[in-house]
Amino acid sequence: MNVISGNAKGVDRSALEGVMHEHDYTTVILPHGIHKLSKVQMSNLLPGIEDKKVLLLSQFPPNASWLVSRAMERNHVVTGLAQMVVVAQADGKGGTWEGANNALCQGRRLYVCQNQNGDLLPGNALLIEKGGHALSWPAESLDDLLLPLVKEIDAIQDKQQRASLPPNQLSLLALPEM
Repeated sequence: MNVISGNAKGVDRSALEGVMHEHDYTTVILPHGIHKLSKVQMSNLLPGIEDKKVLLLSQFPPNASWLVSRAMERNHVVTGLAQMVVVAQADGKGGTWEGANNALCQGRRLYVCQNQNGDLLPGNALLIEKGGHALSWPAESLDDLLLPLVKEIDAIQDKQQRASLPPNQLSLLALPEM
């Protein structure tokens, strides 16, 4: 599994750090140019990059500074690359809200955390009303939380691998010889 991260503070960064700690794969989509990473951020990412476990991407020029608009643009890429999106907390505005709505518009499976007693933040409740799936939180164990998601990812990947190209569509992987 490859965890897609926007490198934002909070849960997004925690997910990134957890994946790196376990030496798993992650793709980091920056909301600024690649040269604008701080020395601390770069030193944290470098071991994963060197081990070919971290892919660092930016759609912006190398020296582009962080801007709110760029962070919002970055969210389209994060959700576009993800097969499913998990939201811990969302207000009815801001980056998480926009990213979750992007995921729904892109046809991604959206999971939204809900307390075991059913309490929801207003943004989380709205996302579930819009088509997100409630995810019980906290889970009794991490396996209880992740196993159904991993099974779904496996099913999505299996379906994608079995899908064939339409008869006359060229593939970049199978170009005719010239």
